[in-house]
Amino acid sequence: MDRANAAQVADASEKVQIHTTLAGRRVGGARIRASDFVREAVHVAKVAKAPVKVVWTREDDLKGGWYRPMWHDRFEAGLDANGEPVA
Repeated sequence: MDRANAAQVADASEKVQIHTTLAGRRVGGARIRASDFVREAVHVAKVAKAPVKVVWTREDDLKGGWYRPMWHDRFEAGLDANGEPVA
């Protein structure tokens, strides 16, 4: 989705290349589909005519995009005498 959104903003789909970083809290979240940070970076790069790195303030990051609702997980486990999980 990021590549498609970047290509739409850049008007150059054959020239768009995404270098995926294996870090960050957006991995697996619904926010990835929005590509809001990717689209912003492409807009800025077009104006600057150079590669850019867009960094949002914490306040901007919390205001923008879609977030997953809060939840919690619960599990039960059986431990042996050494404290290792067995069930």
